[in-house]
Amino acid sequence: MIQLKRVPVIFREADHTYWFGDKRLFGTSHLYGNHINPSKYSGIKQSVLEAAAKRGTLVHEQCEEYDRFGIISGDEADNWAKMRVMNEIAILENEYLISDLEYFATKIDKVMWVGEPSEFVVDLGDVKTTSELDKEALSWQLSVSAYLFEQQNPDVKVRNLYGI
Repeated sequence: MIQLKRVPVIFREADHTYWFGDKRLFGTSHLYGNHINPSKYSGIKQSVLEAAAKRGTLVHEQCEEYDRFGIISGDEADNWAKMRVMNEIAILENEYLISDLEYFATKIDKVMWVGEPSEFVVDLGDVKTTSELDKEALSWQLSVSAYLFEQQNPDVKVRNLYGI
């Protein structure tokens, strides 16, 4: 069984910030949104963005609830449960916190095996609830996550990246 390393970083849920001691670290979604594609959500009402964020949080929670306890509490969790069976997905970690302890930190939605498990190899997945999947942003986000993951866990390699 793979033992993933933990970092002494605190994620503060109230304002979605990451802290290493008294040092604030940047989340990767913040980096992408503010520096790489700052106009991605321009022209969308704040109320629409807030409703979408609330729905996204609910779907993440329901999928994690299924992973941890086998409870299906909504349509998206039901879809996730079916997807897990159909694709032989085994979950190693939900919301796995990674960081370089200098500048960046983020949580990986799913550290998993898709198909046949392989020793010292994992797959990473990110749950998305947008009406249209932004493959460029997803690719960027998961690539950065894979890099940080392998820095934190040098004996474990990332095999594949998935949008869920």
